[in-house]
Amino acid sequence: MVLTPHAVVGAGVALLFPNYPLVGVAAAFCSHFILDAIPHWDYKILSSSASPQSKGKFALTREFYLDLVRIGSDAIIGLALSVLIFSPRTLVVLGACAAMFPDFLQFVYARIPDSPLKYLQSFHMWIHAKKRIEGAKSGIFFQALFVIVFLLIIYE
Repeated sequence: MVLTPHAVVGAGVALLFPNYPLVGVAAAFCSHFILDAIPHWDYKILSSSASPQSKGKFALTREFYLDLVRIGSDAIIGLALSVLIFSPRTLVVLGACAAMFPDFLQFVYARIPDSPLKYLQSFHMWIHAKKRIEGAKSGIFFQALFVIVFLLIIYE
């Protein structure tokens, strides 16, 4: 799943625990894995150095910069939508960031594969949906629909 739905859902989940912000942030982090278990579309990582499978190789290629712009834009859009939907509160930003953090940890794992992150990476790959939605248009549509349904359910 792209970062934007992770951010919006994570912000919403964190807000379910206004009196327990640490629980809210932890729940937002966990929401990442629940969303990844649902069949979805992901954009392709163009550079091997941005991929979790790069095994520590790092190259500042044109593709790497394109990935950086695309992933960065996705994260910024997710944060901005979270703030627009839920209002600018610290818990909103923390929840959105916590929900996107597992994908950043995949990037770190690719740099340091022999680290304790290998257990989180193993879990991340295990829980990740094996079935994919093909095509960006239908993938984005279904992810947006999922976020809307999630918001309607938790915030009747």
